[in-house]
Amino acid sequence: SYSCSDTSMKMVKVKEEFTLYIPTAFSPDGDNINDEFKIVGNGIDLDSYLMQVYDKWGEVIFESKDLYHPWDGKGKSGKYVQNGAYRYLVICKDNNGKEHTRTGNVNVIR
Repeated sequence: SYSCSDTSMKMVKVKEEFTLYIPTAFSPDGDNINDEFKIVGNGIDLDSYLMQVYDKWGEVIFESKDLYHPWDGKGKSGKYVQNGAYRYLVICKDNNGKEHTRTGNVNVIR
């Protein structure tokens, strides 16, 4: 009624929540359905990512420092590994610099 107006502004920064999804199985059989062991998530510092896959003797058979380079199911020889469970290790930092480590098994099914 007195022709007064008011405005207020404040910048709000929304932090991306850290999440990791690690599948428990994949089927590298060439049908283009679930052919790669691919880690996905949010809030991952791409410069800190490491994934290793081990055989039953504890030898590293696959390693990637690139989130977008998944395991295709092949071992060091370049041939597909046998069906079975393989141990993995994933280490990465979130966008706040906190380190996260995940280990588990992934099943290769063909």
